[in-house]
Amino acid sequence: RAGMNMKNPLVGVWGNALLLGVNNLCPPVFATASWWNQHSIGLLPDVMSRPMTANFEQGFQMLWELPTEDWTGVGAGVSVLMIVSVFWSVAADVKRRSWPGATPFRLLTSAATQMPSLAFRLALISPWLALLAYCAKSGMVTPARLIAPYYPLLLPLLLVGAEQSALVRRSWWRGLAWLVFLAAFSVLIVTPARPLWPAQTILSRALAAKPGNRLIERGLKTYSVYSVRADPLAKIRERLPPDLKVVGFLGTEDDLDISLWKPYGSRHVEPIMLGDSAEDIRARKIQYAVVSEFQFQLANTSFDEWLARVPAEVLASETITVRVSTGPQKWFVVRFKD
Repeated sequence: RAGMNMKNPLVGVWGNALLLGVNNLCPPVFATASWWNQHSIGLLPDVMSRPMTANFEQGFQMLWELPTEDWTGVGAGVSVLMIVSVFWSVAADVKRRSWPGATPFRLLTSAATQMPSLAFRLALISPWLALLAYCAKSGMVTPARLIAPYYPLLLPLLLVGAEQSALVRRSWWRGLAWLVFLAAFSVLIVTPARPLWPAQTILSRALAAKPGNRLIERGLKTYSVYSVRADPLAKIRERLPPDLKVVGFLGTEDDLDISLWKPYGSRHVEPIMLGDSAEDIRARKIQYAVVSEFQFQLANTSFDEWLARVPAEVLASETITVRVSTGPQKWFVVRFKD
């Protein structure tokens, strides 16, 4: 898609740096995510917003109410601790330099690391050079998630120096560490995909007590949708012939076809693209397919025209909410005509 491959490397470097900072510093509970997604680009000056809009994938500014595996990075807690660590080391170095006869701040000695000094320094710096290459190349959304393999290699440069051993012994530092732990534990409890509390029961009662409350309605809808995330298209699967061995699937890149594989071991799912011809579909022995209407809306094409071109007929339909952000969408079971 447009923006996935960065056109302007310079915009990619500072733009990805901005997005990584925003993504990783997003609060664990970000209740104003909807407002942010609508207005955040407008908060930037034109000299920044225009290049980012022109070079990055659409939706690069998006954040969500809770961290999930779809977009989150190391999180605000760990990010804040890393920032504190860096400022602590810099402050200690500045203070040492101001003393007569003080030696400059050093990363670590080769004797302490059992490595040659140059090799040690290169090992600390090279992951950041690799990240620089990523930033210059990629315009994809959710960069904090995409660079997950980098984090274990990036963080050591922020944690070196004898000053860090003194920092972690401070009582206020340990208090911050416990706050980070509690914040992460709280998110683990309320995460919509695997809640560790009776979310739907409590929210349903709360909505009955306060009907029309948008925040409660949003929460209940989110937990309801995620509760069936492992089998989102169960209703439409029930409309397929029970002995069907091959079923086609035409949906967006974020739609899950896992429901259509059931019963496991007896059915195979074949992906279908919008541009596939009738001959190509039949060559793969696809007689029935599950089709998302939302895919045609995104592509700005007509579902009826596609049915006529393939050709196929609609046998059944269901309205299903696969993602809260897109709302209820129509799904169809179609049969390709001989």
